Amino acid sequence: MRCEKRVVWEKSFILIFKAYGEAHLVDEVVDLFYRMVDEFQCKRTVRSFNSVPNVMVLEGFYSHALEFYNCVVNDKSMNFSPNVVSFNLVIKNMCKLGLVDKAIELFRDMPVKKCVPDVYTYCTLMDGLCKENRTEEAVLLLDEMQIEGCFPSPVTFNVLINGLCKNGKMDKAISLLDRMVSNECVLNEITYGTIIHGLVKQGRDIDGVHMLVSMEERQFRLNEYIYSSLISGLFKEGKSEDAMNL
Repeated sequence: MRCEKRVVWEKSFILIFKAYGEAHLVDEVVDLFYRMVDEFQCKRTVRSFNSVPNVMVLEGFYSHALEFYNCVVNDKSMNFSPNVVSFNLVIKNMCKLGLVDKAIELFRDMPVKKCVPDVYTYCTLMDGLCKENRTEEAVLLLDEMQIEGCFPSPVTFNVLINGLCKNGKMDKAISLLDRMVSNECVLNEITYGTIIHGLVKQGRDIDGVHMLVSMEERQFRLNEYIYSSLISGLFKEGKSEDAMNL
């Protein structure tokens, strides 16, 4: 196409970036990004800019993605203005690398750059905080996003509930479940399954059974994971008959 002086669209490069990523050829992705204008006369936009770190994130090259982002953003000749997708990618990278405080700094800087955080931004930060056992801060972030007019999705609540359960804070997780119901947020099997599994791990199998009954009342489809968690918990508590009945 280049030899025949044909036009190469930006979306074609994005497809090639993805292919290079799947082959773990991260250096080639970066090299082709820089060659787009001079060699192929294809104008780079924020879309192709975002696709490079996105490929790196998908392949687990978190440090490379952060390095690429900083290099391009600080290059005045590029003249790129990061959008919410750009920020989300960098925040995800920082959280993966354990740089949660740096991620929060960048998050706080978004309005200065005239970029409004979205549900994905908040979810990513909440997940990062929960993995650092900073669940209180994650729950405060939920309050903040609602004040800012960003309505949480079921995934947002599931991220928090999962984090609270993994840190053994079951009462707070159940309180968050009640909050979902009061906010008319759509509950799903993952929400209930996570809480039931957490209750069983704490030896609160009876509470897990009550949660199962609640699911049945709400006409949820019960899956094997939920039953397995409860049955395993009941056996560990020496309640073999209850386990067999279940």
